[in-house]
Amino acid sequence: MSVQASRREETSLCCSLTYRSISETEASAGEGVCLTGSEIRFHGRSPLNIGVAAEVCIEAVRGLSPPLKVYIEVARCEDAEADGYLLTGLIKGIRSL
Repeated sequence: MSVQASRREETSLCCSLTYRSISETEASAGEGVCLTGSEIRFHGRSPLNIGVAAEVCIEAVRGLSPPLKVYIEVARCEDAEADGYLLTGLIKGIRSL
C-alpha cells in the first residue's frame, strides 16, 4: 500500500485523551492527532518506551464517537518541538466505554 493511500484512510483525531503504560497506574494527558485501522498517533506530556503495552482512553467526540479505550504497542516516541512527545501506537484492541 502506498503512503498516499494509507494517508487517505487516516481519521483526524482532535480530542483529549489520557494514556498510560499497562504496568503503571498513573495516566498522562494528551491530545489525539489521527487514527487509522491499525495505529493511533497523539501528542503527550510523558514518554513511553518503544515496545511497551499501553492503554489510551479517548474522550467522546460529540456526534461522531463514544469514548473508547484503545490497547496499543508503542511503536514510536519522538520529542515534539512543542512541550512533550509525539507517540505512535500499533492498535491491538479497542473497546467502547
